Amino acid sequence: MAIKEAVKYWQHWLIGKYFKVFSDHKPLERMNIKARTDGELGDLTYYLSQFDFEIIYHPGSENLEADCLSKNPVSEIEQTDDETLKVVNHIKIKDIIEDQKNNKFLRTEKDKTIFKDNIYYKNQKKK
Repeated sequence: MAIKEAVKYWQHWLIGKYFKVFSDHKPLERMNIKARTDGELGDLTYYLSQFDFEIIYHPGSENLEADCLSKNPVSEIEQTDDETLKVVNHIKIKDIIEDQKNNKFLRTEKDKTIFKDNIYYKNQKKK
């Protein structure tokens, strides 16, 4: 879960301090981390229970700072490791533009994307 990874990354700043986590996933807002006991979330809840924090819902449509990679689903299942995750942070805009030019899916799904500054973005329709 992204919250756990973010907390692990910043734990040296967060230990012993109250903090807020903003998420566009509404059910997380009411999830009582410290009260969960189900096996699937055991590791997650055990780790996060060490911290004093609150999860606050913030609709994704209002989160203008989020990058396009966090808003678009991954279409292929790939095994990732720490090295792969580190490389993702170094993708250059020119590589994204070149990849999008060769992407057949983007050409067939133009109604689901917005083209701006030579980059395709997922169309976030307001409700």
